[in-house]
Amino acid sequence: MKRKIFFGANAAVTIALVIGIVCALYYVVERHPLRKDFTQNKTQTLSDKTVKILKGLDTQVEAVAFLEAGSQAESMVGDLLKEYERRSKNFSYRVIDPSQKPAEAQRYGATEFGVMFIAGGRRKNAPLQDMFSYSTVNPYEQQQKPPDFIGEQALTSALISVTSGERKTICFTEGHGERDINGQGDGDYAGVRVLLEGDNYLAKTINIAIEKMVPADCSAVVMPGPARFIAKTELDALKSYMDRGGSAMFMLDPLVNTGAETLLAEWGVRVGDDIVIDKGRFFGQDPLTPVPELVYSDITKALMNSKLTVSLPGARSVTESDRKPAGVELMPLLQTSPESWAETDLKTPAAELDEGKDKKGPFTLAIAVLKPAGASGGAQSAETRIIAVGDSDFASNIMTSGAVKIMAGGAGNADLFVNMVNWLAGEEKLISIGPKPADIRPLSITGPQRLRLFTVYVFVIPVLIILLGAAIWHRRRTR
Repeated sequence: MKRKIFFGANAAVTIALVIGIVCALYYVVERHPLRKDFTQNKTQTLSDKTVKILKGLDTQVEAVAFLEAGSQAESMVGDLLKEYERRSKNFSYRVIDPSQKPAEAQRYGATEFGVMFIAGGRRKNAPLQDMFSYSTVNPYEQQQKPPDFIGEQALTSALISVTSGERKTICFTEGHGERDINGQGDGDYAGVRVLLEGDNYLAKTINIAIEKMVPADCSAVVMPGPARFIAKTELDALKSYMDRGGSAMFMLDPLVNTGAETLLAEWGVRVGDDIVIDKGRFFGQDPLTPVPELVYSDITKALMNSKLTVSLPGARSVTESDRKPAGVELMPLLQTSPESWAETDLKTPAAELDEGKDKKGPFTLAIAVLKPAGASGGAQSAETRIIAVGDSDFASNIMTSGAVKIMAGGAGNADLFVNMVNWLAGEEKLISIGPKPADIRPLSITGPQRLRLFTVYVFVIPVLIILLGAAIWHRRRTR
């Protein structure tokens, strides 16, 4: 009897210990999960920008997702929101199916599927349709491929909207053949405009020749590739704006004399009348498309950490001049290799390094200028920030959208441009790498392939398992 009691007690203690160990492991794993993203481009990992914003939340944010229960959208968006919640104690979410709980959906004023972000008295909707990107395979047949899930971009944009304060305005100049921020062509800027709006900026165009000044609501001015000479009155308006502490970015292509080169010279930047050829770091077979090295700065450090490259198809040099104004700091952003040179004979069909005529590299292709408020006894009331880039193609639609940007060596072009604007606008907290579109690769199989897969997995494999089990059972019975 005592022996039975002993073994019974021993079994009970063992069971209790096993249950305790399992509970302890579950507690640890639940609060400190181990995760590994095995996707090729880390699509299942939140971007640096999203993580940075979530960790910086200083107010409680609730996300209410209005989605159909059991749908693919609920699974994909729900998994994403769960990741958001894991990253911040100030973020929470819940899912409501409007068809099952219409009164609750109506209480929130929900009129469509999507996610509503609530922070204090501020609300922002991220419609479900904005979380998927549709594109055609053949424009003539209007055949569509499965949509790309870009939910993180839409959700993070809405999160920024409800947690940021003032919505700053980025003004793009027009009237000199600049890039169109609303155009969908390869050379237009609609792609980066959408990215800026995702960071809660308002992007608009201004014509200084008509307005006679830079509008007061411009947090930064961008001159995207002017193709014509800029009138002196317009340059004077820009100079007055920058002297007062305004921020501006000049994207000046080679082979064009705009007059902005003289204005930049006053800030210590020399814009070369040349086109840079780099035989050491270039894309494909084109030395006219340099892939410059990133120089460490607040603007480029996120790209450097992510090992992203940028490419500039056809660029001129923008370097620090010999005469730098007092109190001004110049910071190179992009630099070519020592095997580069600045071609000055822009009419020659076959560019070669002409000793004694062409200048040898390395060269700076983008440079930032910083002048603190009141530096060198000046009267400016705010800090002046300027960026000069010897190319405007790098931020065009074809170089910042879809697979073309990667094939052209410019995987980081869009992030570089947006980070430049963030720095100009004084929004350093937004400087990082933006969300990545999901890489959805559907499995396409034919009818015969489907039949073979069905036969193998539904009939052949189960039958083999049954036969193996029967053979093992028969062998044991005959021993």
